[in-house]
Amino acid sequence: MQLLPSSIAKFLPGTEARASFKAGAVAQPAAPSIESMWMSSLLGAASSAGINVNERVAMGVSTAFASINLLANTVATLPLNINRRLPGGLGSEVATDHHLFTLLHDAPHEEMTSVDFRRAVQANLSLHQNGYAIIVRNGFGDITGLIARQSKDVEPKRIGGELKYIVDGATLDASQVIHLRGTSFNGILPASLTDTARDSIGLAAALDKNAGYFFKNGSFPGGFLEHPGKLTPEASQRLQAAFQQATGGANSGKVKVLEEDMKYKEGRAKNNESQFDESRDRQAKDIARFFSVPGHKVGIIGNQPRANVEQENISFVTDTIRPILVTWEQALNQKLLTAEERKTYFIKFNIAGLLRGDLKTRFEAYNIARNGGWMNVNEIRALEDQSNIGPAGDVYLQPLNMADAANNQPTPDE
Repeated sequence: MQLLPSSIAKFLPGTEARASFKAGAVAQPAAPSIESMWMSSLLGAASSAGINVNERVAMGVSTAFASINLLANTVATLPLNINRRLPGGLGSEVATDHHLFTLLHDAPHEEMTSVDFRRAVQANLSLHQNGYAIIVRNGFGDITGLIARQSKDVEPKRIGGELKYIVDGATLDASQVIHLRGTSFNGILPASLTDTARDSIGLAAALDKNAGYFFKNGSFPGGFLEHPGKLTPEASQRLQAAFQQATGGANSGKVKVLEEDMKYKEGRAKNNESQFDESRDRQAKDIARFFSVPGHKVGIIGNQPRANVEQENISFVTDTIRPILVTWEQALNQKLLTAEERKTYFIKFNIAGLLRGDLKTRFEAYNIARNGGWMNVNEIRALEDQSNIGPAGDVYLQPLNMADAANNQPTPDE
């Protein structure tokens, strides 16, 4: 048997080189456990700016809140249906008679609409990279409800080698929990953005806090009072308090008189000179990148041409929203449908509305499709949420320079 080169074999279990590699190797820190990752996302962690970033702090940063709100509302308001495959591969139809249709389309349980349910789960998924829903079944095993749970209330845990979920002190099997996951390295529990983006969010929160202090002081920059004489500590404190009272709050912007040859020197640049706005704008863009949302969607205004904005909207759907929707679809299909049911039924979002262009672009596309013979009037009207006009709208046009290949085959005698 040919041995692998030691540079490769040392990384593979069961090879002769592995033992010698272990003997001289420097111990590596163990990968964080599922439990420790869950606890970190729950408690938050200190950022380099000194702000402890948790869910409350993150939601207080406007760009983070706007990004979470955008993603949650987008997922919540898209049509979500259970569909039935038609025989002969002729497409599919919405299965309104399936017992899951009402749960997915209208209300998963009596306290939430479908929109509320999806918005709550997606908000947790967007920030914590984990979204959870508990599957409720009756005594016959039929699914009767779906209950959204906050990420902090669900603890994934390995018990006896199997993945379990601790919810309100109860231990649930994986089959009882819908677990939507963001990007992770272990495929089980992604790290929350309160951890991975804590420095970016923490800096944004610190800038907001600093700006608040600035305006609390009457937009008056800090500085130094220079007195020609020597002051006692008590006199220095009285002078400082009197000057702050004279320059802050309601006295901001008023004329101040300095006596006894005192001089005031600013200790730092004014707000616009210290580039607060530029720093906050830079952090807003950085946070938007963590959520993969275009700046104009969360209030970051730039000087982009309209064509660039339209392209960003399309990229937002294809690169950000579509992966999220596929995550939802695969989890719902896996947990709500049996293997036998999946042969006939599938759960899917309808994203046609998100990809619709402006009126002129849509009508030009419809005209090409109609004249090309691959869309009929009723299909076009359905995309525009218009009613069916009957059998006349089911007719497909055939261009004059084209013929039906099936009806124009040469006979054997030709």
